[in-house]
Amino acid sequence: MKRMLYLGPSGIGDWCFLYPSFHRLIQAFSIDEVTVGLAYRNAGNELLHKHPLIRRVLYLNRDTSISGRPAYLLRVLSLLWRIRQERYDMVVISYLSNQPDFLLLAIGSGAPLRMGCLLRRSLLERLAVTHEIHSTAMDKVGRHADYVSGRFRKAPVAVPLFGEELFEKASQTVERHGLTPNNYIVLGIGGGRDAGWRFWPGASYGELVRELRHLVFVLAGGGPDDAAQAKKMGPLPPNVVNLVDACGMEEALHLVKHAAMVVGNDSGLTNISATLGVKTLCLYGPTWEKDTGSALLGADVLCEPSCRCRPCFGFDQDPGPAKRCKERRCLSGIPAQRVAARIRKALENRQQPS
Repeated sequence: MKRMLYLGPSGIGDWCFLYPSFHRLIQAFSIDEVTVGLAYRNAGNELLHKHPLIRRVLYLNRDTSISGRPAYLLRVLSLLWRIRQERYDMVVISYLSNQPDFLLLAIGSGAPLRMGCLLRRSLLERLAVTHEIHSTAMDKVGRHADYVSGRFRKAPVAVPLFGEELFEKASQTVERHGLTPNNYIVLGIGGGRDAGWRFWPGASYGELVRELRHLVFVLAGGGPDDAAQAKKMGPLPPNVVNLVDACGMEEALHLVKHAAMVVGNDSGLTNISATLGVKTLCLYGPTWEKDTGSALLGADVLCEPSCRCRPCFGFDQDPGPAKRCKERRCLSGIPAQRVAARIRKALENRQQPS
């Protein structure tokens, strides 16, 4: 039996477009069993526990704060001990995961084959990787596809990221919330750990739902960031069903599956909707639509072209510049009326006979 440890991105959104190459890795190296190592226990990652190719999911629960460092160090050592006991045949470090703790886990794993990209060509990266992946691609999908020496889009994906069994009760979920399939729009108002720097302003979402009072909107999400966004929307009109913190990730998946459209930030929810083939409009700010998010999966894009400082979230995955930005005009500069116009056009096109 050949076993692989895959140190992957922390969010389900990144999994949506990295998954095909992950699956091709399993095929290329005849892997029988996969363990996935993640930095955080994010809500969307619960979906990975139900995937037939993944035996277990390990969480590092990364915490670099001064008070949390001792417990964090103990978790790293404990996880390293568990990994060594498993005696994996290979370790794959997603290029999104070249953080020091994951590199140390790879070094200490004892696996004879360790694959990864050398982003900064640091000593730690050189020690962690025995088989370097060379990539000349400038987009995220292209770089990761180099893990399997070819464009994964041309390769069949035998097992989809979201199996049909996840949607067996989708229609019941929609009905339970008093909704009609294909007659509502899901708003991804938040998403991601400490990711407020890429959120369209909550007040703008509030203006949007009031602009389109004749449509039904569903707020789906969880966590403090999403709850804060919902509050910033102001008093919600009757056409808004607020399910923030009121439904789990699987339920959110059901609601997205039967939505007429999904509109939101560059986040896991918009990535999921694009993966499922649902009409998606993604609002981009600091991140670049040519390098990340649902745009790579076929979603429509809306951004502020006059903002010349975007994108400031680059290849090194450093959100620092975006977090330090005071104005964030790349997002606040997108008016609700413009988003409303794109929604009207998308719904009209959807209703026209082919």
